[in-house]
Amino acid sequence: MPVIMSMKDLRNTSELYDKFAKTNRIDQAIYESEKEMGEGGVSIDLDEAFEKLNRKYYE
Repeated sequence: MPVIMSMKDLRNTSELYDKFAKTNRIDQAIYESEKEMGEGGVSIDLDEAFEKLNRKYYE
């Protein structure tokens, strides 16, 4: 989704850079997820993911 801001809304160029960087990270995560699913990846339930992470890091 494009970031559209009026020139008045820009406080400095780093603010704009931060917005583009955040958008790029989100787009990259979506791309990687779609690629993984296309290669036969299996989605899991969020509760199952948290359970696995808790076992991995806290047990």
